[in-house]
Amino acid sequence: MHPARFVRVTLAAALAALAAPVRAQDVVIRPRDGGAFEVVIPTAADGSRVLPWNIQQVQAMKAGQTLDIRGVIGSVRVHRAEFRDLASFTVSKTDGGPMPRVVVLPHLTGVTVCAVYPSPNPKKANTCRPDGKAKLTEGLAKDWPEVTFDVGVPDGVNVAVHVVTGDIRADAPPQRDVTLVTGKGRIAVVDYGAASLQIDSMAGDMQLTVAALPASAPRSVFGSVGYGTMTVRLHDTTPVHLYASGTVTSVFPLEPGVAGQQEATLGPETGPYVALRLSAGPLGRIDIQSADEQR
Repeated sequence: MHPARFVRVTLAAALAALAAPVRAQDVVIRPRDGGAFEVVIPTAADGSRVLPWNIQQVQAMKAGQTLDIRGVIGSVRVHRAEFRDLASFTVSKTDGGPMPRVVVLPHLTGVTVCAVYPSPNPKKANTCRPDGKAKLTEGLAKDWPEVTFDVGVPDGVNVAVHVVTGDIRADAPPQRDVTLVTGKGRIAVVDYGAASLQIDSMAGDMQLTVAALPASAPRSVFGSVGYGTMTVRLHDTTPVHLYASGTVTSVFPLEPGVAGQQEATLGPETGPYVALRLSAGPLGRIDIQSADEQR
């Protein structure tokens, strides 16, 4: 049995955490031992529900499905879930301005979680939809309230995070597909052997540490930065085929100051390898470092 949705809060705090349009009279709150409450949020006809603020909620997921986070103004932290078959979400907010609804939408291929801000145009509503079809940018303003996502990913589940503006910190799970994108913000990733890892920041620094863990098959890592520095840390024992396009500032293994395409092979020449493809825009830079050297 999972201690799902069990939180130690007062009844008043639990009700205050509800986000519109969830009505207090529709929520089931059951007292539990030790001063905890079980908070059960009602679901809509499509199976979606609106998350409360600052109260952890969970969603069952299966291996091979994708957890997709979209529409965030703020920040996202991704880490391994406490339970193997449950994704977890805790969302907090800042005050002032139009507040979003944070919607959890289960579907056949996984679970989509959206920050849905109100649209000023009733004919172009922002909506949460599965499979990358969400419409969430109508009428967004840079100074709107930020939300902070803490997301636990179950074993065997793929991850996709798309942030409008804000930072992403993530642990990339082994042998899964991981996509991390921000329009403007920093990305920090520790790779634990993802089968495919794609990270992209249009404006903002990026730090990636590629796993030294042994892999049973070749892996691919794609990194792209428009404006900012992409710092990639590699272990000496990790076989890497490196392809870089853009200005490189590191001395080894690529030639610094060259803005064209470069290629290098690092680490042992036998066994599965990581295909590492990096690109930087005209105002971006690529810096390759050793993850084994003392800093």
